[in-house]
Amino acid sequence: MSNRVPKDDLLSAADAAAALWPCRDAHDMLELCHPFRPATRFRWDMPLSESNGTHWVLETDERWLPFRFIRGNSVGPGKRPVLLLLHGMGLHIASFSAIGRWLLATHDVLLVDWNSFCVPPEMDGQSVAGSSLRELMHAAMCVPNALGIGRFACGGSSLGGGLSLMAALDYPQQITELLLFNPAFYPQKLPSFYRLLRVPLLGEFIMTIMPPEKLICGVTSIGYSNPALVNPALMKAYQANMKTRSNRLKLMDVVRQLPTREAEVQGYMTRAGQLHQPVLVMWGLLDPLLRADSPQKLRQDLPNVRVVEYADLSHLPHEEAPERLGPLASEFLRSCQQRLV
Repeated sequence: MSNRVPKDDLLSAADAAAALWPCRDAHDMLELCHPFRPATRFRWDMPLSESNGTHWVLETDERWLPFRFIRGNSVGPGKRPVLLLLHGMGLHIASFSAIGRWLLATHDVLLVDWNSFCVPPEMDGQSVAGSSLRELMHAAMCVPNALGIGRFACGGSSLGGGLSLMAALDYPQQITELLLFNPAFYPQKLPSFYRLLRVPLLGEFIMTIMPPEKLICGVTSIGYSNPALVNPALMKAYQANMKTRSNRLKLMDVVRQLPTREAEVQGYMTRAGQLHQPVLVMWGLLDPLLRADSPQKLRQDLPNVRVVEYADLSHLPHEEAPERLGPLASEFLRSCQQRLV
């Protein structure tokens, strides 16, 4: 018996979810400003208008990890599946603003700003020691634990997708399936701009003098095959994220940790074959940033993966064509839940 969901049902579910999605503008997805409400104050019986519209924060050591939790109803943990999403490097959770309604049709959506582009108010303007990519991933995994969510789907875009794959290998009993958009999982030669940022002092100088508009222009040229499809509000949100020097330095810190040799991530590479969760990868073939052989390698290395390629899309296919990727993503998530029941 097929578990394929009729397209009309998916459209109806997505349209219904759109009414619950509180973000009418990309800026509203994560206004990087205070006050945030601590995760310890979250309650499952809160009205959706309160919990969905709140900017939450997980307080850990020197860092505050901001997140939003968009829920489809008011039931408690375990009653409706949860999807944890990790955004791409230098971006934030607004990246999923256009595709969100499709995802909310099947899951509550937990959006974590894994870049930790936030510090407590009393530390504004101070430098915060960098974390390794693995530490950032583990910090993001602390968010569902703080909310009492035991098992959940996970996914993300670009480096956020790569971190999701790492998380599934480190947390196999918690992560049920993976939804990925052009995940950056394999080491590769870095673009020239990234290599400049990795040079001590030079990187700091570049990030100090470079205006946010210049930094974010690469999102359009790399992320989209058709720049006309760029949402101006989304680009403004990304620029606002890069206005402060501290945020730009945190981005530089992430760039300096990107692996260029397989030996740097050998532990995860050798364990990829152990990934038992279902995986859906949506890949824009015009991606000029990631390795061109990534789709083939993912098919070879992951035992339970489906890779769907889009010949006319680029590095951020979920931003560029959400109406095309959304139904397939929703169908995949729903079929995985039917399998688990």
